[in-house]
Amino acid sequence: MLFWISSQYYLMLDVSKNQIHSLSAESKTILSKLKAKISFKVFFAKHANNTKHITSVLDQKTIRNFFSRFKHYDQNIDVQYFDSTRDLLIAKKYKVKRSQEIVVMYGDRFKSISKLDESVIMNALLQLSYNRETWVAFLQGHGEKSPYKELSKYAKMLKQHKTHVQTINLLRTKTIPKNTSLIVIAAPKQNLALSEIRQLLRYINQGGNLLWLHDPGFSPGMDLISARLGIEIIPGVVLDSQLSGKHAAYLVINDYPKNNRIASDLFGGNTVFPVSSALKIRKSNRANPFQFQELLRSSSRSWSETQLNNNKYKQFNFDTADRKGPFTLAYALTRKINNKKNTQRIVVIGDSDFLSNRYIENGANQQFAINLFHWLSHYDELISIQSAPRRDTALDLNYQQILTQAFIFVCLIPFFLFISAYYFPRRRLSRLN
Repeated sequence: MLFWISSQYYLMLDVSKNQIHSLSAESKTILSKLKAKISFKVFFAKHANNTKHITSVLDQKTIRNFFSRFKHYDQNIDVQYFDSTRDLLIAKKYKVKRSQEIVVMYGDRFKSISKLDESVIMNALLQLSYNRETWVAFLQGHGEKSPYKELSKYAKMLKQHKTHVQTINLLRTKTIPKNTSLIVIAAPKQNLALSEIRQLLRYINQGGNLLWLHDPGFSPGMDLISARLGIEIIPGVVLDSQLSGKHAAYLVINDYPKNNRIASDLFGGNTVFPVSSALKIRKSNRANPFQFQELLRSSSRSWSETQLNNNKYKQFNFDTADRKGPFTLAYALTRKINNKKNTQRIVVIGDSDFLSNRYIENGANQQFAINLFHWLSHYDELISIQSAPRRDTALDLNYQQILTQAFIFVCLIPFFLFISAYYFPRRRLSRLN
């Protein structure tokens, strides 16, 4: 009877402290909004030698248990398993290139992933559910960092998120294309022409989204832009002499302001900013339509150095033009437009090197950079959905508790086992006699 009941009805109870065997609340919310059919096709090789992908380190039982949380949430979610060495036609149909791979399907659209992780799968589903195209234009012609050179890794990441990346020279095009979703100004080193400034101001006034990366010492022709946004750039380079063994300008940020949507999923991960300017909100009698949110902040040990000599630094000096920290390194600006139906989004950051090929893979820079793009493109749901943190998988014992555990398992339990092995056989023999 019990066997028949268990075969007919499915019940799973997650009693772990943080529900680590269940889908997160964010994932459940997103799945409830997705209307098309969701399915997963898991490809594996029974004798795979590749140790870089899912089934090389996780057995099939682990994979099935992982997908059971999706089935537990919605029985209509279909999960199929294939042998990539035998089901070659199916693998070819879904363009499977690895011996171990997961094909995430939403309706008739699909995307392949190689990491068995809830956040990766949910992000893939969200990407498949979005149909609109995103065009990102990088301003060029003034010595800015290029998406084909210094920022090529970032541009490649954007393309992987189904984004069209292009450059724009406003002296040549004269107008900004209407389908532009986001303009990136990556640290210009030469003056912008007045006609270019006017086009950018028109773009901002019309509600265009903007990412402005500013490098210390360079602000050619951007004064009108900063005035329009209500942002003031503090002179100098932000230094912190107590950070690791790097130069003092090499800032490592791991403490983010509360309610920071862009950095909400970094969980204190380090973001690295090699050379940064400090920012502040302009004091003006004129009402500013933008709402400001601090994204990045330097430590209380930092200061803004105005007299760097041969790349050397000194301690903060109250007698100079230096200013004592902490400083804001980045702001997110929002403004209601179109009769408050839509929201304009702008981010200003006092450093551009963190996005460069040299630094984007350092610490949490890559995740922060992608989150920036998703927020500016109004893909808030794509700002990483995180798997439930595994808070109950390790014992945290103090010294007294360790001694108690050692006494119980090393002394007490073996003692009772020894007594039992000696006493009960003798007692049984005495009864027989």
